[in-house]
Amino acid sequence: MRGDGVGYYAYARSLLIERRLDFQRDWQHGNESFVMGRLDAQGQVLESQFTSTGHIADIWTIGPSILWAPFLVLTHLGVLLCDGLGAHISADGFSRPYLITMACATTLYGFLGLWISFSLARQYFPERWAFLSTLGIWWASSLPVYMYFNPSWSHAHSCFVIALFLWYWNRTRGERSIPQWIVLGLVSGLIVDVYYPNGVLLLVPLLEGIGRY
Repeated sequence: MRGDGVGYYAYARSLLIERRLDFQRDWQHGNESFVMGRLDAQGQVLESQFTSTGHIADIWTIGPSILWAPFLVLTHLGVLLCDGLGAHISADGFSRPYLITMACATTLYGFLGLWISFSLARQYFPERWAFLSTLGIWWASSLPVYMYFNPSWSHAHSCFVIALFLWYWNRTRGERSIPQWIVLGLVSGLIVDVYYPNGVLLLVPLLEGIGRY
């Protein structure tokens, strides 16, 4: 976990472990390039990192933490159980079980994004070309970096939520019920929560709606 990943992961860790949105420990556990300019020589968070309300300004999105949360909750319960049995594993959100869980969950979401993309593409193109295109997205882009080397960043999650958004939009095209509009709206919110620039994809239902009107 390094760089932007510190900010993405902080939401999940602080809420799960400290039950509040106080990111000081997350900033202090950041890698060298992250803490540079954010901590003083004594390892304390600089005043410039705090907002006027006294909270650290986490400019990163909460979406990845939302997606990690189910897995991290189970891991936390497992760590507490193991501690009760004498395992002495730090239940602080920074120890290896938590980071492995976060990384594996990111890899899973990245793979699901590829699988959904393949499922959508083969509705319009021969399956062979849809499959080869999916492999191209997987290995000829930067996606492997964010699935396997920088799993605390948001881009593999973006692959998943955008694929899910487009798949569901395509599946419900034509006659969309009120509940289906609600689901599409919730997924639309999630893609922006994961990564702000994903909001450009909202042009898809917007253009569809303009066409219908």
